[in-house]
Amino acid sequence: MQAKFPGVRRIIAIDNVAKRLDKARELGAETINYDEKKVIPTMLEICPGGPDVCVDATGFRYAKENVHKVERLRRSSKRFI
Repeated sequence: MQAKFPGVRRIIAIDNVAKRLDKARELGAETINYDEKKVIPTMLEICPGGPDVCVDATGFRYAKENVHKVERLRRSSKRFI
């Protein structure tokens, strides 16, 4: 797991895919399944004051909300014009 640098005390993985969450736990991360729990209240519960550092590793290809799906379609259609 790339997040395990010297001095890192805690890693929290956020996802909704059981296989990825299981792997994250196997590698020592705490996990939040966003289909089961609201992320921000859960983060504030386990990290009072919020986390020190956050990394978004989803990339542009992932689209959870409709607005993201529309944006992806809009951007991808420009390649064919």
